[in-house]
Amino acid sequence: ETVSGLASTRFGILGNVYVKSFALGSAIISGGTIGDIGTSPTVTLGTAKGFVAANGAINIKVTTIAAANLLQNQTGSNLAIIEAIFTDGNSSLLFDTGGTLNGLTLIETDLTGIQDNGGTLSGTIP
Repeated sequence: ETVSGLASTRFGILGNVYVKSFALGSAIISGGTIGDIGTSPTVTLGTAKGFVAANGAINIKVTTIAAANLLQNQTGSNLAIIEAIFTDGNSSLLFDTGGTLNGLTLIETDLTGIQDNGGTLSGTIP
């Protein structure tokens, strides 16, 4: 969704991100970018055993995450899976879609099942 004052091409996790560690099977996923280059954010990932996936670029300052677990600028079936997390059918989800926090519940359900299998995402239905 477009935010007043931002170009429509700037969306995703735009601000600073700091994660000290996250466990195997954990993920940070964005339907846009992670770390908006336009605002010089700091994305710092410490001990990372999970994976990071984004429709756009991932602008990381410091990380110990394996390159194979850094899935940026996704296309094809991986992009369809990322987009499915934030939609219900073809309709965009907001946290309150269908009632108080129902949209968030749908997003959480998709996130719970998502997996990275050697660079191929699975676990949600596009």
